[in-house]
Amino acid sequence: MRASAVAYMLVVGVVGFSMGFLLPYYLVIHGHAASVGGLLLAIIAVVAAAGTVFLCLVVAEEWLFTETPSLKEVAEVRKMQEALSAYRARQRAMLEDLDEIVELLREIRDVLKSAGEA
Repeated sequence: MRASAVAYMLVVGVVGFSMGFLLPYYLVIHGHAASVGGLLLAIIAVVAAAGTVFLCLVVAEEWLFTETPSLKEVAEVRKMQEALSAYRARQRAMLEDLDEIVELLREIRDVLKSAGEA
């Protein structure tokens, strides 16, 4: 996992921890959770923290968990592309040869037709 992905997950964890634990803890310690508004704020904080962490991980899932290709894999892909280019060139040359053969066979057919008519 890349260092930037680790940093991202660390920030998401800090945000989730501060919203989901520290805010309700502060409300309880200072006596604000005894009121309906404080209790409601604590519940909203926990739900918002869970939603924030969930959305951050869903949005960044592909970016977090994809590996960058190694130099060996890049070299292998490049080698396969070169082989594919060579194969395509060979196929093109073969098709050109077949076109020439078709033209030659048509000429032979025309000569045979003209010889058969005479």
